[in-house]
Amino acid sequence: MYTSSASSTVSGSILDQYLQYDPQIYKHYIYLTDRSIVPGPYAYKVQLSFLNYQSYGPIATGTGQITLVDACDAPELVVDVHDDIESDYTMAAVFSFPTTTVTPGVCVPEVTFTCQYLSGPYSGAVDLCADAETVNNGAYNTVIDFNPQFGSYYFFSNDKDTFQPGDYKFRVSISVGSTVIPVDFTMTLHEPCDDAVLTIVADPFSASPF
Repeated sequence: MYTSSASSTVSGSILDQYLQYDPQIYKHYIYLTDRSIVPGPYAYKVQLSFLNYQSYGPIATGTGQITLVDACDAPELVVDVHDDIESDYTMAAVFSFPTTTVTPGVCVPEVTFTCQYLSGPYSGAVDLCADAETVNNGAYNTVIDFNPQFGSYYFFSNDKDTFQPGDYKFRVSISVGSTVIPVDFTMTLHEPCDDAVLTIVADPFSASPF
């Protein structure tokens, strides 16, 4: 009865230091976290030999390729629910991107956000998705700040003529590799005078003699 052994080599490859081969079941194992390593492909060769008759040389040879797949090319994203935002020209409207789970977690630093103004009463030249922009128009001030690192959005304006009351539709998209999830939200600007409260007090002079 003859027994055999198997060996595997990845000739001249940087993978040599990460690669393990189980000759009993003829399987390769590789684990690395250095994502700067070129994906490959890397050619490998497996040789089967008689354990006690090495002089016979390999009795079988197999070849193949190893290609590394970056887990952050298409990770899994789970986005929580979110709320719409509003302002009455006296306070800022602030949108915080909902809690997001990224799997695997090593891909979190790869996350990016983009903003798109979809529709609404405004159709001028000011970029409503600008990264830290201030617009001064006489006594009126407008501050717009979209943060592409965290996906948050800030809007304040007391310029009702330029940014008229109504619903402004936005889309903030989170991206990692080829995985993209859009999140739509609405910013509603309210006319503060619609809900103004008028209070009439008694005539302070009605009970006073002249």
